[in-house]
Amino acid sequence: MQKHQHNTHVAYRGFTLLELIVAIAVGSIITTIGAPAVSDWLTRQRVSAEARVLWRDLSHARYQAGVSDLPVIVCPSNDGTQCTGERDWSRGWISFINIDDDYPAKRDHDEPVLTYHQSSEITHVRANRLAIRLRGFAARATNGRIAVCDAAARTTPRTVVVSHTGRARIVSETNPAASLCN
Repeated sequence: MQKHQHNTHVAYRGFTLLELIVAIAVGSIITTIGAPAVSDWLTRQRVSAEARVLWRDLSHARYQAGVSDLPVIVCPSNDGTQCTGERDWSRGWISFINIDDDYPAKRDHDEPVLTYHQSSEITHVRANRLAIRLRGFAARATNGRIAVCDAAARTTPRTVVVSHTGRARIVSETNPAASLCN
């Protein structure tokens, strides 16, 4: 009589079924752990990118104020043509040469828009000023702070600080609860 041996390991293209199940389980665990980290990294990059664009536009406005010897305004804008008159910059901002130097600044038809940026929906941008006025080589009256925040508060805000001289720099908030985001 012949004995039949049953092989308990079923091979599937060189792998046993058990090895395949273990590989799938390990892959699932790595994906579960890694996906939030990638999402957080992307969020940090988006907030940082938005802060860099704001920094670039403020630096360009300061340069233009020095070259033209006219004040340049950077202010929140919903449409790319006028300032909103609010401290919420979340929809975007413009910079323009303020030829008539009116205050509060209102863009007239003969005042050219230098830059317009429409903000990302994943960020909130809040300022302690309605607008930032840059005057070439003249000092500003006060500092300005504009915070770029993640709409879902998943990462540390970045704040663009404008000094008395108009120089802008980006800082990470050390105390997110005290930032302009709240």
